[in-house]
Amino acid sequence: MRGRLRKILTVLTSVALLGIAVPVVAEFFIEWAREEGWYSQPGDTAERLMSIAADIALSHWTLYPVTLLLGVTIGLWVDTLLRRSEKAKPSKEDRLEAIGHNLVGICVNLDKGLARLEPDITRYTAARLNSLEESLRKEGLEPPKVAQAADMPTFMRTWALYASLVGTLLKDGHYEAAKDKAAEIASGGEAFIKRRT
Repeated sequence: MRGRLRKILTVLTSVALLGIAVPVVAEFFIEWAREEGWYSQPGDTAERLMSIAADIALSHWTLYPVTLLLGVTIGLWVDTLLRRSEKAKPSKEDRLEAIGHNLVGICVNLDKGLARLEPDITRYTAARLNSLEESLRKEGLEPPKVAQAADMPTFMRTWALYASLVGTLLKDGHYEAAKDKAAEIASGGEAFIKRRT
């Protein structure tokens, strides 16, 4: 409340001071212009002012810095537009690479969960896997077909193998090989897991 009141009083005081100062300063410049003779010969005065402005604008001391400033401004504007267009929507390759990184990270959690079968790790990892399963389907990759309600070690072992094989391929940018491997694991199910372990 005090801060708002202080701001209002500051604005009112500034307006009042400007209301007093502007006429005084304006009167000073009017008197100075009369002494210089600007009001007696307005045509000559305007011509003189325009020639001074043209001399300043066309001088090397003004032209080069203004050109540099204009170039920097255009460069910053183009850079901002390019950044916005890049941030607008990630490419499919970027999304697949992100999924690969997630899979590799989950693989580490699955290995820890398999080693200890701690309920917190398995619950957290299962929740992440449900979300990741949807992301995989959106990108055209088949997730492994193993029921979470089955036994937890088989579920985690299947996903650990899937995450290590498919996740590494995605992370390294081998999208077609990852898609093929995902389809192979999904179609093989538990038999594929038993062959690999």
